Amino acid sequence: MGKYKCLLESPGHIDAFRVAYNIPKNVEFRLLCSEENLVGSPSSTVFPVVSIVEGGVRFPLDPLLLCFLHRLSLAPTQISINTFRIVNSVAELARRESLPLGIEEILFCYEIVGLGDGSLYYLRARKGFKLIGGLPPKDKCPDDWLKITGEYECALGTEVRAYRLPWKESDPDSQAKKRSYNRTNLAAIETALALPETRRSAPSLLEYALSYNINAPPRQRRKRSALTAFLYESEDAARNSSTHLPQSSPQASSN
Repeated sequence: MGKYKCLLESPGHIDAFRVAYNIPKNVEFRLLCSEENLVGSPSSTVFPVVSIVEGGVRFPLDPLLLCFLHRLSLAPTQISINTFRIVNSVAELARRESLPLGIEEILFCYEIVGLGDGSLYYLRARKGFKLIGGLPPKDKCPDDWLKITGEYECALGTEVRAYRLPWKESDPDSQAKKRSYNRTNLAAIETALALPETRRSAPSLLEYALSYNINAPPRQRRKRSALTAFLYESEDAARNSSTHLPQSSPQASSN
């Protein structure tokens, strides 16, 4: 069981999860069983739970993340959690610092690398071009996955609305992975790299806290993060309030 499966164990947890991560009502999600295949469809997609909790994934998807996956022809099941963190952190860094950082700048600073069997791809910083810091050194494969349906792609009116999120796993085209000097804003990269690393840190940009210190001894890893505590408190509050609802209101009590 993954470390965040506990956040989706009951209807109360699911409701709190939706609120905590601003998942709109027109986006539905459910936890996949261990025996289910991690395969999307033209009307659904699959994301790891940790990509939402720690990777900055929100719905509708950020245009930069959609462009990244579309250009490289990669399904969300094919990229590492740190890759989610990097792409979404760059998007947030661009917003906070008013910098024109996009997919060309990401591919200039990082190279996309596949594991030996081609099952997973990740971004590896080129020497001297580490835009985003604060990433855990161990980028393990996630254990728990969500099937997403509804309006999960970019919102209406965005310029990348025509891009579709890949759902079939494939290998990225070699041309798509290449860095481009002509299309890259080198001044924006230079400005970003000159910022203190605390302003380029993934946990700070994406506003998440790891559920435990990955370098801590095992006995210290059970401490809940502030976010996990919030979700538990949300469900406890919902459960306590439901106990005070009139018994003649089954609809209210079911909520």
